[in-house]
Amino acid sequence: MQIEWILSLTQLPAYLALPSGWPGRLALFLAWSLSALLTGWIIYRWRHFSSRWSGQAWGMILLAGVASIVMTLFIGLRLSAPGALPPPGLPLQAAAAALMLFAAVPWMIVAGFYGILPAIVVAALSSVLLMIWSTHSLFTPLEYLFYAAFFSAMIQQRYRTSFYHWLRHPVIAALLLSAVTPLTFLLTRLWLVDGPAAVRLDYVMTNLRHATLATVGMFWIGGAAAEIVFLLAPRRWGNPAPLIPSPAERSLSARFLYLFLPIVLLLTVFLMATVWRVAENAARRMITDRLQGMAQLSADSIPYFLEAGQNMIQQIAQDPRLLSSSPSELDGYLQEHLRAVPFFTQLYILNQQGESIAGYPQSDYHRAAAQVAEQMGIRLALGGVPFQTYSAPPQSGEEAAQISFIAALRDDQGVPQRVLIGRTSLSVNPMMQSLLGILRRMTDYQGEGILLDENGLILFHPQSSRLMEPYSGRTEIRETLFDETAPDGTRRLVYVKSASGRPWTVVLSLPARQAQQLAINIAAPILFAMFLLGSGAILYFRYNLNKITSSLQLLAEQATTIAQGRLDKAVEARGEDEEGRLRAAFETMRLSLKSRLEELNRLLWVSQGVASSLDLSQAVRPVLEASLSLGAASVRIVLTPGALPVLDAEENRLSVYADGHAAQLYADLDEQILTVCRQQERIVLSHPFRPRILTYPPNAPIPESLVAVALKLENEIVGALWLAFDLPHSFSEEEIRFITTLAGQTALAVANARHFLTAEIGRKRLEAILTSTSDPILVTDTKGQVSLANPAALRAFSSNKELLTSAAQIRLPAELNELMRTTRESPRAIELTLPDGKIYSATVSTVYTEGRPVNRVCFLRDITHFKELDALKSEFVANVSHDLRAPLTLMRGYATMLEMAGSLNEHQLGYVHKIILSVENMTRLVNNLLDLGRIEAGVGLQLELVAPKELIEKAVSDVQLHATQKRIQLTVDLPGEGLSLIEADAALLNQALHNLLDNAIKFTEAGGKVQIGARVKDDQVIFAVRDNGIGIAPLDQPRLFDKFYRVKRPGAKVSSSGSGLGLAIVKSVAERHHGRAWVESQLGRGSTFYISLPIRQPRETQAVVAESRGSDVPSKS
Repeated sequence: MQIEWILSLTQLPAYLALPSGWPGRLALFLAWSLSALLTGWIIYRWRHFSSRWSGQAWGMILLAGVASIVMTLFIGLRLSAPGALPPPGLPLQAAAAALMLFAAVPWMIVAGFYGILPAIVVAALSSVLLMIWSTHSLFTPLEYLFYAAFFSAMIQQRYRTSFYHWLRHPVIAALLLSAVTPLTFLLTRLWLVDGPAAVRLDYVMTNLRHATLATVGMFWIGGAAAEIVFLLAPRRWGNPAPLIPSPAERSLSARFLYLFLPIVLLLTVFLMATVWRVAENAARRMITDRLQGMAQLSADSIPYFLEAGQNMIQQIAQDPRLLSSSPSELDGYLQEHLRAVPFFTQLYILNQQGESIAGYPQSDYHRAAAQVAEQMGIRLALGGVPFQTYSAPPQSGEEAAQISFIAALRDDQGVPQRVLIGRTSLSVNPMMQSLLGILRRMTDYQGEGILLDENGLILFHPQSSRLMEPYSGRTEIRETLFDETAPDGTRRLVYVKSASGRPWTVVLSLPARQAQQLAINIAAPILFAMFLLGSGAILYFRYNLNKITSSLQLLAEQATTIAQGRLDKAVEARGEDEEGRLRAAFETMRLSLKSRLEELNRLLWVSQGVASSLDLSQAVRPVLEASLSLGAASVRIVLTPGALPVLDAEENRLSVYADGHAAQLYADLDEQILTVCRQQERIVLSHPFRPRILTYPPNAPIPESLVAVALKLENEIVGALWLAFDLPHSFSEEEIRFITTLAGQTALAVANARHFLTAEIGRKRLEAILTSTSDPILVTDTKGQVSLANPAALRAFSSNKELLTSAAQIRLPAELNELMRTTRESPRAIELTLPDGKIYSATVSTVYTEGRPVNRVCFLRDITHFKELDALKSEFVANVSHDLRAPLTLMRGYATMLEMAGSLNEHQLGYVHKIILSVENMTRLVNNLLDLGRIEAGVGLQLELVAPKELIEKAVSDVQLHATQKRIQLTVDLPGEGLSLIEADAALLNQALHNLLDNAIKFTEAGGKVQIGARVKDDQVIFAVRDNGIGIAPLDQPRLFDKFYRVKRPGAKVSSSGSGLGLAIVKSVAERHHGRAWVESQLGRGSTFYISLPIRQPRETQAVVAESRGSDVPSKS
């Protein structure tokens, strides 16, 4: 494993590993969704593992979030394994994992101080950065949410056994968390790549070690840092709640499960790993034996072929006729030799100057693709070398290279006089058919068989285009199976065998997935048998455990029966043992619960009555009746003057609700009891005369006993519930508790009434505000229907013929209706003219209730006056721009003539060129302003039928030189079936396309791509200009088409100079043609600008154009 220091995480490549095909992406989406649901369920189940909060908690969490980003981005180690594979099918190097040393420290410390929810928020910030630059996995945020939740649960749990006590130490929790990391890596990375299961498994296994070590290393460092913080501040660390029994203490089955499950899991993992290793080694040995046999057969045939060629060429060279015959006779002799033995396909004889004398089947050697190496061999043969062999490219249509055999023709004195060259094609040579057949059969196993010569050139390859190319793989490892990364990113098994006594080499390779699949076939039955045995063992263990706990289960069912409220069924007591005594205790509990349940039924009836009405007089009626059931003569509910809100100031008096035959008899005690309840929440007087708490008026009736309970809302006393009895009454604890509960229900009724009245008052005030405002306001429901409109809106949508009186009568214009129905939030505002003749700016926002959209609110602002001012401004700018043309022309002319007036030095020439450049820029700005003014005024719109293809070709030709100078590839994308003619102003539309192409080239770096195209959709022609430039930030996109608006790009590599009018002209051209222009962009990925135009212009536009053509439009000179 290679380890390198990195200062910043951004030094690593940023990308996301995604399958290329839609089946893989669908599987990834399903796996990611299931993982997200599982992670969400785990977080929801563990949400109670939280710690105490304070006012400083939010600040500390925010600080931890910033620290998490910084510590994740800086100072780490780059871990890479030599055998790791890149994602299959992608031209990438194997991904390195980043061990950012302190990335886990912030969220582990936050987990100890504040619990699970803050920890997962801080961990999420770190996980997003790691996802982009390190893991490249969409599962990384989910994994870290699970890690943070798991770590927080271990730190915040309050189980009292020693195991859980040690687990609250961050170091131990980090070690346990590290054990889970490899499993999560295996379960998630399988879905990120394409290919069969064996390929994906191979990719995951080769990246498992260094990727897991990077994550585990961060956990260990974070756990150590958190342990130090825990030792320094033990009182603030963790959950201060009291200790509770662990799951193993609460259930006998759980105790056995916690005892044996870790052992079973360890044994299962160990056995599965052992079986897989044995199966993989067996599969590798089988493939090695197969490739070794095939390579041996192939290599054994090579020496015979080369020796046969050497012998045959030397045998032909010994023919004396080849030295003295004429060229025509030589052709016949060569034909005779060629037909005698079917080995060579071409024979040539050359003289001492290397010139062709004779040949067959082609007489001229130099026309038969003579090679440089053969030319050197000819010189060597004339110099005395008796025999040589060279490789030559194949002839057209052949699948293997040619081999040239060269021998010298000597006279009687042994002096070389001529050179004999014999060529044979490997694809047709009978002695090579067995070797080529073996190499071809490798494709049946999805592998490759390759033949190399002494120079490492490819003589045979399944892809004939690679013949005679240098072999790029490893050949130094001979006669043993080794791993190598294929060009498609997968692992392959390679076996190299050299021919005996010859420098030729046979290379056989198979995809590693063949071995993996073979290992799966071997291991699957064993693993299945292990699964069956394990399942049987678990069932057997479960059966025997159920026999032990059956007696306890019976008692648990009895407890469940009581808990479900079925108290009429008596618990049968059997025996005198522990079970019998426990049953007797259950029976006693049942009787007690039954009496209490009857009391709760009365309270339930009271609660239902309180909740059934928002009218306080109706809501407290059940409370009064339930109180009378205790035998009271009078029940009174007294509320303070400010207990219920009122719209207008009313008389400062108490609100009283009473019942009973003596309801009004003791009314004089209301204020005294209310005063005393403000000091003490409960008054219990079994004999009113003994304690001197109340003062009774002369001759006033006096109750024999009295009880009162304060009505409390939060920390405010809003009234009192008190009962008076005609007879002496001793109040039991159950009665006091019952009355206290009734007081609580009364307070709840008061709270409901208060909230209802507060909302009703707020509604009336809001209605008054909407009525008084002069701006129209509309509200639509989820179906897009207008449900609320203020009077100003009714007046705005009314016309001289019809006066609207309700919101249901309003019919929204099409563009406003589309804006109201869109589901995404957008800061875009539209302008429209309403029936009242005014121009309004409409903005829409969404009203959410509990996170769900319920309404859309539209605010209309009268901008008629502002539009008039804008028209005056545009006219002024157009006039000034027109008047600037003549001075600018004179300035450019005089600046140009300065060079003719006399010789200028270098500095003066520079100043003159700067003047001319500035004048040209100002002239371009003036022309853009004049064009924009003409377009907005609708002057000179020349409608005609034009072809979109011609417009695109003209725009491309205008900017082609600029694109070529910047080395930008400019392409056109048009549908094959062609585009229909559109009705438009060709000059204006060409200018708009020119502006878009010019911007795309300007903001695309050298070597980039720009594409323009068009398509038809729903009677609209949509032009699109796409680039892979620097992109546009989302905050800049809404104002991109405004006049003079330019995006600020600090540090950008491309020029952002310009007047800011190009896109404004594009927007104006589109709107003048009853279309629209918009942009879709992402930073760093490029932008796409669209212009959508109707194929035919509306009739009113055609009428206006016809009228403008028939009239003379004066122009300024």
